[in-house]
Amino acid sequence: MLLIPNLVVRHYQIEATYVGCVWAIFYAVCVRFYEAAGGIIDNSHTFKDLESVQNASYASYFAGVIILVCGFILLGLVQPWGKVVPAWMPFMGGG
Repeated sequence: MLLIPNLVVRHYQIEATYVGCVWAIFYAVCVRFYEAAGGIIDNSHTFKDLESVQNASYASYFAGVIILVCGFILLGLVQPWGKVVPAWMPFMGGG
């Protein structure tokens, strides 16, 4: 494994990273997954057929998963496990 050199991470940067992670989780769960489950947050759009509603639900669920994954990737900026490049990564790994 390749170890990335220690970078100076200031206290406010760590706090901002945790806030970003919590915000991403909150948004993904309370907005995107709620809409994917059929909840209505904004009443400005109406769907004319059932297929449009299902497609919008799938899109909202997919966006929620992407936002959730990105929120956890934020933690890699300040956690020890985020400073190690795995050996299986092409052109970057230690193997």
